[in-house]
Amino acid sequence: MSNSQFIAQLLGPLYLAIGVGGYVNRVKYLDLIKSFKASFGMQLFSGVAALLVGIMMVQFHNIWVADWRVLITIFGWIALIKGVSLLVLPAKVGQSVADAFVNRAGLINVMFGFCVAIGLLFTYYGFFA
Repeated sequence: MSNSQFIAQLLGPLYLAIGVGGYVNRVKYLDLIKSFKASFGMQLFSGVAALLVGIMMVQFHNIWVADWRVLITIFGWIALIKGVSLLVLPAKVGQSVADAFVNRAGLINVMFGFCVAIGLLFTYYGFFA
């Protein structure tokens, strides 16, 4: 099994669960986002987690090819940048992202739809392709 397939097997079900869970528990997810905005500790913890995941993904999967595997690489770089941003500027980054989702009700539906789509794609390539 390749690194790409292994990471897709991890990320696919995770993104599917987040997307479906978000649609099913939309109000609870919005409450979570509001509490994220109010909690400096949660922003720092999220930054550390995102940075660690990003570094690991970039270290083990920095593959720039013209197929689905590049999505894993892009997600790794996004996680790395998100982690650094949350650690360096937690109030600005964390609160502005939270505000975007709280103030624009439709944006959270787009995010959940994106999670379902990416989850299906990664699940397919991780387990069935």
